[in-house]
Amino acid sequence: TKHSGEGGESIYGEFFDDENLETKHDKFGLLSMTSRGPNTNNSNFCITLNPVPELDGKQVVFGHLIEGKDLLNEIESLGTISGFPSRMIRVIDAGLIIKASK
Repeated sequence: TKHSGEGGESIYGEFFDDENLETKHDKFGLLSMTSRGPNTNNSNFCITLNPVPELDGKQVVFGHLIEGKDLLNEIESLGTISGFPSRMIRVIDAGLIIKASK
């Protein structure tokens, strides 16, 4: 990535196609791939803090928060009107939580 919040080249190349635009941005904690238009996904994403219907049909929802709601609220509290956080926020050692099948 560019380490600037702009995304960067993914494992699929500079851009890759939209996968599913049907899931709505209708709640807190959805993981969504940002894009510059149709089929311009790269390694840039956002996490919803409230419903964002203006992203429906434009950005691909590909995950959701399973745990850590308090942490996400704490991160949100560091936001400012300028869009830059009031303190540096780093995501370190993020992972995928896989629930055991029964």
